[in-house]
Order: sequence, then C-alpha cells, then structure tokens
Amino acid sequence: MANKKKLPIRLLWADSLKGWLIILVVLGHALQFTLGSGKNSNHLWNLIYSFHMPVFMAVSGWLAYRPGKKAQQPWHLILRRAQQLLVPYFLWSVISSIIHRLCLWTALPDFILNPDRYFWFLWVLFFIHLFFILIEVACTRFHINHTVAIVLMSLVLVVIMVMTECRLYGYQFISYYFMFFSFGYFIHQYPALQTHRMVVILPCTVLWLLLAWWWRMHDLPSWMPAIHAIPSAVLLYSYRSITAMLATFVILNVSPILLDSPLSPNKFISSIGKWSLGIYTVHLSLISLLKRLLLTIIPPMPDWAFVLALFLTALGISLVVVWLVMCNKHTARWLMGKI
Repeated sequence: MANKKKLPIRLLWADSLKGWLIILVVLGHALQFTLGSGKNSNHLWNLIYSFHMPVFMAVSGWLAYRPGKKAQQPWHLILRRAQQLLVPYFLWSVISSIIHRLCLWTALPDFILNPDRYFWFLWVLFFIHLFFILIEVACTRFHINHTVAIVLMSLVLVVIMVMTECRLYGYQFISYYFMFFSFGYFIHQYPALQTHRMVVILPCTVLWLLLAWWWRMHDLPSWMPAIHAIPSAVLLYSYRSITAMLATFVILNVSPILLDSPLSPNKFISSIGKWSLGIYTVHLSLISLLKRLLLTIIPPMPDWAFVLALFLTALGISLVVVWLVMCNKHTARWLMGKI
C-alpha cells in the first residue's frame, strides 16, 4: 500500500484565533473604505489596528517554534515558504492589478519596490521566515545562542528602520513585524511567558485597552507631551509597539483556553481561519469595487449600517471565492499556498 502524505496537525485554537483576526481585518477595511480620513478618529478602527496584524504575525511565530521537529534543509524550507507566500503574493498582485485595470508593465516593479500597495502581509511574512532560517543556520554553524541572535537581529532591524526611515521593499513592515513574530515564537518557547493568572492578564488587558483608546496610526496621543531629546518617530514607534505587545501577550495566553472549544460556532470560525490567506487577498482585491457597487444599489444609510453591509458583503463573497479556489488542487496550490 502506498504511503499517504502525512498531514500537519492543526491546533483548533490557533485556527480559530486566525479566523477572528481575519474577520477583524475585513471589518477594519470596511471601516477604512467607508469613513476615509474619518477612520483616524474612530475608536473601533483604532482598537482593531492597534493589535490585529501584530497578533497575526505573533501567531505565525508561535507556530514556527516546533521543538523536537526533524530539521529540514534550509534551501528546502526557503522554497517551501516561497511557494506558500511569495507565489500567492505575486499571483494575487497580478490578479488585483487586472481587476483594477492597472497597467501590468508599470505595476510589476511596485510588486517588489512597494509591496505595501499590494498584499504586504504575505511579502513580509516570507522575509521574516527567511531571516529566521538564516539565523538558525548561523547559530548552528557558529554556535551562537538562538534567542540572543533573534533579539540582536530584531534590534538591528529596528535601529536601521528608525535611522534611515527606509520604505523600499517593505522594509519598514519587515523590521516592525519581526518583533511580533519573534515575541510569539518566544511565548511558545519559554514557559515564563505563558500564564493564565488573572492577576497578570487583567492588568495587561486594561492597560492595552487604555493605550488603544488613544492609539493613532500616524500621531501620538494628545495627552503625551513632546520630548525634544527624543524624535517623535521614536515615541510613536514605541507607543504602538508597547500597545501591540500587550495585546499579543494577552491574546496568545488566553486563546488556547477560550478558543479551543469543539462546539460548532468555534469550529466554523476555525474554518475561516484556515482560509485566512485567501480571505485576505480576495477581499482586498474586491472591496473598493464592492463599495462602489453597494453605493449604487442600496439607499442612503448611516455610516455604521454601510460599514456593516460592506463588511458582510466582502466577507461573504471572499468565502465563496476561496471555496471555489480550494475545490481545485492546482488553484489551491498556486493561489492559496496549499502544498
């Protein structure tokens, strides 16, 4: 009898958490496309953006730590991550450019130079994985402590970003989210970072929500005085990082308990989490078109009602499209990275 390919063991709580996070991503974009610049004063939008992508990266880092797993050749891992992340990134960028009638010849350089205009999460996650693979190789060859190497790499990336403000090749995102991927990795690796004690979780949750209340994408809170000795970019970066780190610490510690239920609602959310890559790419490709369509077919309504309509439409259509893509092994492989 031929040996069947062994499927990876999936964690219900991790898939469920990714499900909730991708739902928040779609809701955040529905708010953004409805409110425009008004989103910056919307507390729900600020709360969502204070943590959802950092926690997404941290979940990936948590899953990347696999003690006892048989080591693979670095080149094999790199090719695997490229198949899972880079190939869908480029294919969906082409599809999105066609949908929005962009000239592919002029858009192609932007896929690499300015990935933040496309599906930057996939691009950034690939390069973070690449850095982790290279760190592993260097630690093995030169007998360097793995944790020390990761922390040093994170510091180097951040210092370069702050000093140069480089925004080419998605570097600003790679350097920022490397911290959260690493933090998730360390939470899984070190029991000292794992706790279910409310005396720790509750204060961290309250502090996160307080900081998130005044969180702004590009501005410091009004109550924070300027410190002339410290550049405002450093203060803003620190404020955002601390807020997101608190959220990451809380969510990764409570999710294995709260989101591990076998009941149908949680299993449905976990199913959405398994398709998070597809929902991310499909809804971003279509949401601006869906907004224009809804404006033409539904009567005027309050912003909150339009946000809800856009959110449900984008999420529903994305689920249908992803389901169709997943029905074929070739489209699932090339567009969803399912290998």
